[in-house]
Order: sequence, then C-alpha cells, then structure tokens
Amino acid sequence: MKGSYTIEASVLIPLLLMVMALGMRMGIYLYQEIREQKEQQAVEELWEVKDFYQYQWIGEMTND
Repeated sequence: MKGSYTIEASVLIPLLLMVMALGMRMGIYLYQEIREQKEQQAVEELWEVKDFYQYQWIGEMTND
C-alpha cells in the first residue's frame, strides 16, 4: 500500500511531461506559422505600395 503512490507517480509524471512538451511544441509551431504569415503579408503590402506609386507615376506621365 505504501508503494502505490510511487507507482502511480512513475506512470503519471512522464505522461504529464509528454503532454506538456506536446503542447509547447504545438504552440511554437503555431507561433512560427503566424510569424511567417505576417512576414508574407508585409512583403505583399510593400508590393502594393510599389505598384500604387508606379501607377501614380504612369498617370502623371500620361496627363502631362
């Protein structure tokens, strides 16, 4: 009876550690995915600004 807590702990502690490690790994993966999406979005916004100024320049050239 005295060793039952030790047996239960030896089963539960590794299980809990694996669940925590899996949760952290999933969190890091999701963080990296969101960061990559934000970087891609920033690049797309830069292209939109570049295109806007290019169209503005073309419009100025055709009006003159």
